[in-house]
Amino acid sequence: MIGHDVSNARSKSWDEFLKPDAPVIDFVIALCDTTDGQVCPEFGDNVVSAAWPLPDPAKFTGSVAERHVLLNQLYSMINRRLGIFINLPFGSLDRMALKTRLDELGYSSPASA
Repeated sequence: MIGHDVSNARSKSWDEFLKPDAPVIDFVIALCDTTDGQVCPEFGDNVVSAAWPLPDPAKFTGSVAERHVLLNQLYSMINRRLGIFINLPFGSLDRMALKTRLDELGYSSPASA
């Protein structure tokens, strides 16, 4: 998919990350369709989390060409936002500032993300 090897990728339930033997995580960015009533999971106080409300491509009902356009738009939005995220000055931001910035990224428009 767009030059990325996704052959070993799989969709995972958020429950998988709450088990006692789950890997330690510092950040969770949930791609939830909150505009359609989907509820994003909570991961507790030790994780900086944000919900980025994006439409669920599995619920898309357009043509094949329209679906490709949607997937490309979603990919671009996520890629841009992650690019901004990984370049944040982590050493100079506290947890609250990181959470605020992650939330802002989630609600930014495609053009500004």
